[in-house]
Amino acid sequence: MGTTSARISWDAVSDPDGDPVSYEVQLRPSGTLLWSFKKITTSDSYVDVTGLFSDKVYDVRIRANDGTDTTNWSEKTNVFRTAAKAEIVKAYWWAK
Repeated sequence: MGTTSARISWDAVSDPDGDPVSYEVQLRPSGTLLWSFKKITTSDSYVDVTGLFSDKVYDVRIRANDGTDTTNWSEKTNVFRTAAKAEIVKAYWWAK
């Protein structure tokens, strides 16, 4: 999406009892130990994340909750890289 944002999506799950399902999403820069960078709860099967570092690779983990039970984390490493910051290059043209 951009230098400091990303859209993370996953396959939705259904609850056998028909209960609504929400998802908890956490991400971190790859190579770090703690999952404290972002923690997002949503009922959608995607999330738009902002406030990321540019030109970084991120790990993501997701788990589902139906209000009673919570799944184990589904963890993926090196999921995406944010874009590098754009550099403005000024070009000067001189007429002869």
